[in-house]
Amino acid sequence: MIPLKLPLEAEQEDTALTNLCKGPEWVAHHAAWQAAYKTYRLEKGDPWKIAPAVFATDPTDIKKIAEAQRAFYRSRSGGGILQRIRRTAGLLCCPMCGSQHPGTIDHYLPRERFPEFSILPCNLIPACPHCNSGVKKGHYRGTTSPERFIHPYFETLADAPIWHVGIQPPLEAARFRPQVAASVPSYDQPMVQFHLDNILGDVFQDYVSTQWSQLPILIHGWSVPNEPITQQSVASQLSGHLRDTAVTSGVNGWRTALLRGISASQDAMAFLTVRATKVAAMGCVT
Repeated sequence: MIPLKLPLEAEQEDTALTNLCKGPEWVAHHAAWQAAYKTYRLEKGDPWKIAPAVFATDPTDIKKIAEAQRAFYRSRSGGGILQRIRRTAGLLCCPMCGSQHPGTIDHYLPRERFPEFSILPCNLIPACPHCNSGVKKGHYRGTTSPERFIHPYFETLADAPIWHVGIQPPLEAARFRPQVAASVPSYDQPMVQFHLDNILGDVFQDYVSTQWSQLPILIHGWSVPNEPITQQSVASQLSGHLRDTAVTSGVNGWRTALLRGISASQDAMAFLTVRATKVAAMGCVT
């Protein structure tokens, strides 16, 4: 989860649309389509303030226009601005979910419901296959405003830590709950919690479960040989690795959020201290 710079200026987006609408089949729809673009930018993609655009009255025509708009994305997905968005440089993690595997494009407002934004650059987010494969498909907002996904192009919340992984007992078989950071403004917390609850699926749960199970061995490896592993030493080790991970994986990446949650939990650190001590007693090596 990271904020992004807009891939194109508004004037460039409008110029591209104007060139597209020079085709005779689109001339009549140019004004409505451009108005939809303007509304999107004005409302910063907020699905509570944007309704699907209407380009015709006949249901058959509506369906035909929508499919043609979606087809533009399929025909352009391999090059031009779409390819540049997909290959956005310098991403420490997926801007949507925080995993470390971006490389695809996700539509912030789904193109099935909003086909008019299929090729609108500020609706196209460089994302990981996890985000683009179905985690958020079929819904794009909650039951009441402001429940929706964080928009990387229009919100800067994720410049700072906005979440951590809560570790729930029993710690021997811990469960993991994404939780909003207390530092997030109260009016943004429903949006961030909705985002966390709906963007992080089974892949995330599998990842943090694996990381959690490996930490005692890692802590043993980080420790000074022949010195006792204490909760204080574990806290110091986790603090250093948290700083390093935030730099290399982003302040809201998965591993960063997990280490942040552990560091904030005395119970979790005590549990890891005991487990790491047992690993050391068994003579395990890393």
